[in-house]
Amino acid sequence: MLELLATATGVELSKFVLGQVLDLSKPVLESYVRDFFKGCLESGVARLHAEQLKPPMAAAIGFFIQRFVKELQFYDVPDTSIDHHYAAVLKRFVRDQAVCVILGKAFETGYKKIDAAQLEEIWTAQYQEPGWQFPAEDFDWPGVCKEYVVQVKAIVKADAELRAILDSDHQETQTALLQQLAGRTVGFDLTQYRQAILKQYGALKLESLGSSQYEREGTNYRDLSLWDVFVAQEARECQDYLPQMYEIPKEQQRRYQQAGAIDELAEAEVERRRDFYRQSSPESILAIAGVTDDSALVQPRHPYLVILGDPGSGKSTLLRYLAVQWARQGTEDQIPLLIELRGYSQSRENGECQDFIDFVHRGSNWVNHLDQHQLEEWLTQGKALVMLDGLDEVVDRQERGTVLTQIHGLTQRYPAVPVVVTSRVIGYRAEALRGARFYHFMLQDLEEAQIEDFVQRWHDLTYRDEAERDRKRDRLKAAIARSRAIRELAGNPLLLTLMAILNRGEELPRDRTRLYEKASEVLLYQWDVEEKLLKDARLEKYPIELDHRDKQRMLRRVAAQMQNSPKGLAGNFIRHEALHACLTDYLKTIKEAPNAPSIATLIIDQLRERNFILCYLGDDAYAFVHRTFLEYFCAAAIKERFDKRGTAGGLSLEQLRDQVFAPHWQDETWHEVLQLVTGMVEPEFAAGLIQWVMDQKIDPVEHLEERSDSLQKSGLMNLLLAADCLGEVRDRATLASLDTQLLQRLQTEVEREYPYKFTREAAEAMIGAILTCWPDHSQLSEWLEFCVGFSNSWYVPQTAVGAIATLKARRPQTLTWLKNLSQSDESWRVRSAAVSELARGWKDDPDTLPILKSRVQSDEDMVVRITAVSELAQGWKDDPDTLSILKSQAQSDENGAVRSVAVTELARGWKDAPDTLAFLKTRAQTDEYGYVRSAAVSELARGWKDDPNILTWLKSRAQTDEDSDVRSAAVTELARGWKDDSVTLAILKSRAQTDEHEVVRRTAV
Repeated sequence: MLELLATATGVELSKFVLGQVLDLSKPVLESYVRDFFKGCLESGVARLHAEQLKPPMAAAIGFFIQRFVKELQFYDVPDTSIDHHYAAVLKRFVRDQAVCVILGKAFETGYKKIDAAQLEEIWTAQYQEPGWQFPAEDFDWPGVCKEYVVQVKAIVKADAELRAILDSDHQETQTALLQQLAGRTVGFDLTQYRQAILKQYGALKLESLGSSQYEREGTNYRDLSLWDVFVAQEARECQDYLPQMYEIPKEQQRRYQQAGAIDELAEAEVERRRDFYRQSSPESILAIAGVTDDSALVQPRHPYLVILGDPGSGKSTLLRYLAVQWARQGTEDQIPLLIELRGYSQSRENGECQDFIDFVHRGSNWVNHLDQHQLEEWLTQGKALVMLDGLDEVVDRQERGTVLTQIHGLTQRYPAVPVVVTSRVIGYRAEALRGARFYHFMLQDLEEAQIEDFVQRWHDLTYRDEAERDRKRDRLKAAIARSRAIRELAGNPLLLTLMAILNRGEELPRDRTRLYEKASEVLLYQWDVEEKLLKDARLEKYPIELDHRDKQRMLRRVAAQMQNSPKGLAGNFIRHEALHACLTDYLKTIKEAPNAPSIATLIIDQLRERNFILCYLGDDAYAFVHRTFLEYFCAAAIKERFDKRGTAGGLSLEQLRDQVFAPHWQDETWHEVLQLVTGMVEPEFAAGLIQWVMDQKIDPVEHLEERSDSLQKSGLMNLLLAADCLGEVRDRATLASLDTQLLQRLQTEVEREYPYKFTREAAEAMIGAILTCWPDHSQLSEWLEFCVGFSNSWYVPQTAVGAIATLKARRPQTLTWLKNLSQSDESWRVRSAAVSELARGWKDDPDTLPILKSRVQSDEDMVVRITAVSELAQGWKDDPDTLSILKSQAQSDENGAVRSVAVTELARGWKDAPDTLAFLKTRAQTDEYGYVRSAAVSELARGWKDDPNILTWLKSRAQTDEDSDVRSAAVTELARGWKDDSVTLAILKSRAQTDEHEVVRRTAV
């Protein structure tokens, strides 16, 4: 192809490009022409003009390719390599929408150069493959583009019809601009803009929960104010580690690595980053976004943020909240621009706009148009907050690449404007924006207190009758408290809202099976397959009805397919081919649809466009939006087979035991499914399954922790799983004997703890199982108090303290008991647990704060002092003595670990105190304990990154500090926070090669 292209000129070149390079169908080619010329034809490309514009456009593209190839040849890239590697890729490159817009700008009247840097960035990021002989450092992009523009001007000069079109459009544009300046077109009315934001985003968006759920008993949920129910979540920095991407099966990890979605890292490095992520303290997302009580301005901690999260985790709600906050406050120091990227891409596709500013000016999917010339002034002055919502919803890969390039360009053009981007984490490519100085944060699930806050607000707003409100609120809270899995679901804001809606009409099912079934019905209501099918002309001859029961059956088959895959339930994903085959088989065999493959394709297409129960992961893979639904539908598929016992494909009770429970009872990824199956079958069948699990033999020696010879939770798996399964049985009264037998066996194991002590995890699991499964047992409190007195145990006593604290409503003497334990119990573990429970459960009691202060300063054990320091710092920040106590402990406590914790709490809680920075520097340089100094170094690097002196100070610590822990911490922080600094790499290389301590060398590597 390139050989023929090299010799073509004029009309011949134009025809060759249209036929061999672009090679597009007529409607697609017309769309391409519109994209190519929309940068220079403000009035758009009429169909009449499209035919006239194709030849000059094709000739220009042909010359660009010719000049590109000449540049390759100049740097001795072999012709065979050009033909083999570059021919097909260059075709894709010039077809790229972002590229064609840039190339088309050369036709604009008075335009002298095109954006060579942007073309280079697109080529490097999306088209250049590793291993090619591409002269990346020498390739003369500006020279190629300059000669291209010169050639385009020659094409225009030689084509009278083209000149007439361009001149006419230029005159129309000037006229429109004059009219605009005269105030007869788009305005800049901020009062109207505020009203539009409040109308668009002021109410809670519940469309994804099914419209039939909006109104119940006179309540219109569409009237709920976002402002009144918004609960700010916490977030963790995830600049170097995306947990949902690295905690998936290795096979899928490799696919993402090959696609460039995640870095390919050694296992040890993944583990290091994982530990760093998990150990970092979550912070309020509003604090990270820069929302404060004393200022109407939103000033993010970092000028460019990416907020990541799972579906329904609150990403969009956060941005809407920030926009609504501005609209309510009425400030004119800053305006928010909330751009939903799905709508933006649609407007671009329709030729309505070219970039974000153009979209705000005239895009049909924008909330309220603002004059782009006045908007430019605000942006140039930094008086705006740009929020780009849903990068993952730009499905087309090339379009997403264009959007990413435009985001980067926005930050370069308006460096004073903060930019916040949101995306689902699965499929997100961190390096795309990491290189543009974006900092990444992961939204966390709602904490218990946040869930309670939301539940309280929801019921206050949606119930008129006080008695009913209190009853329904308490009912929902009890349902969440009863089940670990339901608590996990409640951590997702969307699913918590769903529970609140379901709770109004009827009691949330006590068994999770019914809850998941009802939840799936509501979510499946929105999976509107029927409407999609009716609109598709290919299927008019084949009418088909698919209700929510059909959708549930299809999802059961999908879950079963995942269960039977090589990775089983450990991996929540399914490849496109397997998903298509699964849906096609159902449509053929159950619905007898003659066009089953086409319907299956349409269903899958819809999944790519919008998340319902299943979502598109990218890279040709799909998953359930929440693992809970995978487990529920897998269990439902097993139950469906059990109901068919005695028939072909059915499962007898023995087969259920031997083929489902026996292979999987020790695999924790299967436990949720086994529990759900137990709850789905009749109690008499459940009893046999639970008894079988209880009777399984485990050799404890095989489950001892290597460093301590303590018994791990896995060594008690039979009893723990049996208790979890028993908790799922709807009518436990029929299993009274089994119930008593299991409780006695659990208590016996806890009491004897011989010859092996429990690990912390095992102790918490055993006591947690008893507390969860028998919360109302008459002897529970007395038995737990008995456990607190175990002198030969490590973790059972302190775990029992926490368990008793949860029973405070039924045990009025708990407060006095905890006060005594915190001060006088002989075990430091018990004292520490009691201090923690007092601080968290009885903060308002007048004795709690004095006890904490006393434990900080006088307890003989360092762990108790550490616990008291942390609780004091986090719960009593406003107490006038707290800061001075922390400084005293950071400076004078005899134990280095206590000083280290005090330093950390001081840095994170009192960053704005006038002498905190100087105090931390002193600790970092003078404390005798290396761990204290390294903690101070890390906190200074993270909390004062913008301080002009910190980088110099860190470099000094990395190279000259006497303590290896400090040098190691400084090296870590330099690599993490100052990758682009010119000296950082040299310091890392030096430390890796010459540092005298192995830990520092390993850290630098």
